[in-house]
Amino acid sequence: MVIAHPRPQQRRPVLLRDVLRAAGLDVGLAADGPADLDVTGIAMDSRQVQPGDLYLAVGGAATHGANFAAQAAAAGAAVMVTDEAGAAILAADGRDPGLPVVVVAGDPRPAAGALAAAVYGRPSAGLTVVGITGTNGKTTMSFMIAAALRAAGERVGVRGERACHWPEPRSKLGPVYETSLYGTHFPHLHMRSRGGLSAIVARSPHSHSAT
Repeated sequence: MVIAHPRPQQRRPVLLRDVLRAAGLDVGLAADGPADLDVTGIAMDSRQVQPGDLYLAVGGAATHGANFAAQAAAAGAAVMVTDEAGAAILAADGRDPGLPVVVVAGDPRPAAGALAAAVYGRPSAGLTVVGITGTNGKTTMSFMIAAALRAAGERVGVRGERACHWPEPRSKLGPVYETSLYGTHFPHLHMRSRGGLSAIVARSPHSHSAT
């Protein structure tokens, strides 16, 4: 069964300025502006926003996330980070989006993984991470390596392109969760919080720049 991706149970406030800088998106904002706000989470879908989130509004296949700024604000987003296209949408709309807006140059989408890492405290640093890429066989290899590590007494989580398996007691793989396309919910944080020691990550070659 596939279950919706959970959020971290314990979240700490992080200064937005530090998050942007860590992701290479330092836009030189003045002191006492939006960059001095605290954020406690991150979301790219306005329907998944929780209070305190950084709402990352980028262009999608059918529409732009900036069109849903009001929904993100109503859900409690602390700030919206968007690109110049998103800023143009807000300007054309003419209405107050209801939350501070930070505009970065270029497409912030490739920085989503780095933003999430900064927000959630770089959880990968606490794990031994094994990365697997290639055209075919990634999932099979992931579970073969996970089985070998479990046999050696490791608590292992497996992160694939569509779902994650968390480390659980008795060396069993836990339930499966949907993974965000750009990793904004950062599965490694959950693996580490559940006592994981190792993470097996399978990614297709064309997705590397996105995470």
